[in-house]
Amino acid sequence: MTNDKPFDCVEMKHQAAAQVQARLAGMSRDEKVHYFRERTQALRELQQQLIQEEKLKKNA
Repeated sequence: MTNDKPFDCVEMKHQAAAQVQARLAGMSRDEKVHYFRERTQALRELQQQLIQEEKLKKNA
C-alpha cells in the first residue's frame, strides 16, 4: 500500500508540536503559563468570531 495522500495529519501534528516546543525552549514556568493563557484566549476569540460569521451566513 502506498501513501499517495498530499496531506499527512500525523506529520502536521508532529511539526506543530516541534514548533511549540521550540517556542517554549528556555522559558520559565511562569512564561509558559502566560504563553498558553494567551494562546487559549486567542483561540476562544477566533472560535467566537467563526460562530458569529456562521450565524450571519445563516441569517443572510
